[in-house]
Amino acid sequence: MPSARRLKFRLLILVLLALCGGCIAAEPAVLPASPVVNANGEQLHGRWSLTGNGVAEFLGIPFAAPPLHSLRWKAPRPHSPRHGPQAATEFAAACMQGPGMVDWYANVAAAFGHGPEVVGKPVGVSEDCLYLNVWSPDLQADTALPVMVYVHGGSNSGGWSYEPNYLGASLAERGVVVVTISYRLGVFGFFSHPALENTENEPVANFALLDIRKAFDWVSRHIAAFGGDPQNITAFGESAGALNIVDLMLSDAASGKTEKPLLRRVISQSLGGSLDSRQTLAEEQAVGEQLVSLLGLDEKITAQGLREIPADQLLAATGKLPPDHYHDGVIDGRILAAQPLELLN
Repeated sequence: MPSARRLKFRLLILVLLALCGGCIAAEPAVLPASPVVNANGEQLHGRWSLTGNGVAEFLGIPFAAPPLHSLRWKAPRPHSPRHGPQAATEFAAACMQGPGMVDWYANVAAAFGHGPEVVGKPVGVSEDCLYLNVWSPDLQADTALPVMVYVHGGSNSGGWSYEPNYLGASLAERGVVVVTISYRLGVFGFFSHPALENTENEPVANFALLDIRKAFDWVSRHIAAFGGDPQNITAFGESAGALNIVDLMLSDAASGKTEKPLLRRVISQSLGGSLDSRQTLAEEQAVGEQLVSLLGLDEKITAQGLREIPADQLLAATGKLPPDHYHDGVIDGRILAAQPLELLN
């Protein structure tokens, strides 16, 4: 029969083994695999948000072909699906722009006693910029959550889809699929020139508005894969972004697309821009000719010649246009049929 001393020793061993087992059980749990969604013929591998509880985020998803070279100043073309798993864990470059928006944020930070180091910045700028981001709290295809698609502001010459105050994880936590989109800015999105080809299916102005429409079309077609309801999409935007979606809503109304409009609901936040003094196509093309003159190019330049101008030179020349010039949708008879205020009335 074991002595009391041996019993105590065995009890101590059992306690130590139990504690050791507890230590093993308390090791950090293995993180779940990255969220995966199949959309637009691609297998997208996202990541779990660090700020949204249980929110999956898919970043830098292309919704159109890069508007480069021969596609500059043309309607956005469909994105060709890529083969194999595609990482959707990093934001894409912002659309071509100067430092104006970053400087604006730095001034706001300074007003609150902070330095420019607290300001978020885009991961570079490029003409290859037609990407969107999705945040979803539930990826089940039959969830059918309401969808909110955000269009950023920035006077149509700056801004990007993932500015620090435009990240969607917190809103998604409340049971909404959140999408933020990009669109061509400044001279790349709001420009025209007599040399551009005006064929039956090729517009010669309002390219940024067409980008936004293309992004909403992508969302309508593929958001169910992220748990969203394609029949319950709300567009919302701020400043120039708000005005752009109002333009598209009015374009649908003017063209009779009222049974199944792409934009069913619009939230306009601090709408910026004009509703009754938009330029005509001829006036916009005159600005385009002025820009060509500022670049020191032949006034008889061709569409191909325009598309061969380096992007940074175009951006620099835009800064020399009259200070009252505002990049905005123009009345081209195709996207905008009349002054927005007239269409509203």
